[in-house]
Amino acid sequence: TMAQIKPFMAVRPVEKFAGRVAALPYDVYNRQEAKAEVEREPLSFLKIDRAETQFPDEVDTYDDRVYQKAADMLAAEGISAEVINICTIKPLDEELIVASAKKTGKVVTAEEHSVIGGLGSAVCDALCKTYPVPVKKIGMQDKFGESGSASALLEKYKLDGKGIYEQIKDFLK
Repeated sequence: TMAQIKPFMAVRPVEKFAGRVAALPYDVYNRQEAKAEVEREPLSFLKIDRAETQFPDEVDTYDDRVYQKAADMLAAEGISAEVINICTIKPLDEELIVASAKKTGKVVTAEEHSVIGGLGSAVCDALCKTYPVPVKKIGMQDKFGESGSASALLEKYKLDGKGIYEQIKDFLK
């Protein structure tokens, strides 16, 4: 098949700031190194690539603020998103899910395990009964899991702030 080229929007810094915005690839830094680089150079794009640099070290990777950061990044692009925390699948707060879907018209779930039979599936089941809308299930796709540090795995499977942001942007196209 032939490659499809789609137009995209990009922000390009003015020449005098280009060197300050540019950064090494996000995966060459650990959390502390990335944070030090962003502190050294506040204009560095690394603060987007490694969203955890925007939080104190004691903020857990799973803190609600991490997910809110993805919503804030979308808001900066004019995309309104609501973040709700579904802490249990059973009982599932179907009223909250449907109310949110009615406000947003689309739903994105994010979970750090298989999307098969997880939160995304439960949300789909709830919505199809009363208010069907498009749903994007972010999580481990149908693959075997791997071992590694929590932050490395979240990044690999795009379950960190940046990965969730990218998947939502793709879903909204």
